[in-house]
Amino acid sequence: SHGFLVIPIAAYFLWISRDHFVRSPKVISWAGVSLILLAIAVRVVGSIYYLEALQGWSIPIWITGVVWMFFGWQAFIWSLPGVAFLIFMVPLPYSIENMLSLPLQSISTKISLFILQCLGQPAIAEGTTISMGASTLEVARACSGLRIFFGITALAYAFILLFQRPIWTKLMLVLAILPITLASNSIRIVS
Repeated sequence: SHGFLVIPIAAYFLWISRDHFVRSPKVISWAGVSLILLAIAVRVVGSIYYLEALQGWSIPIWITGVVWMFFGWQAFIWSLPGVAFLIFMVPLPYSIENMLSLPLQSISTKISLFILQCLGQPAIAEGTTISMGASTLEVARACSGLRIFFGITALAYAFILLFQRPIWTKLMLVLAILPITLASNSIRIVS
């Protein structure tokens, strides 16, 4: 749902670091050509086996290959933070999304149940269904919090790139991503 914002944000990351852009004197780098060939191979494999995410992930590989091929390895290093952010525009494969959604769905159900009980609601959980007297609340797979997780991860990535903070602050931010996701998703479910 936030994929259309990813490209302008990635371009902004490159724009703010434009003073560090260094073009190598070489005309063509063969390492860049090899990355482009790798991107083509990933795209072909994704097309043959109908793996849309794999096809999408070939785009950042292709872009870094083009940068390396025409501008050299220093420009390649310079472009990595912005190009790596493009990964957030590619949806996860269904199997990985399903694998991650089920545990998050269960945890969100338990936290939501705890919040409801702390608020004095007579709530009981059966699987991912919360019963509150005559009404029930189904914590569906779409309510697992996976989309919130990727949104918060993208925001944390942007914060780490944009603000000069000590490494321990950045590490604490990365470690806080999952608890913030679970808490915000559970509050959303309860409300």
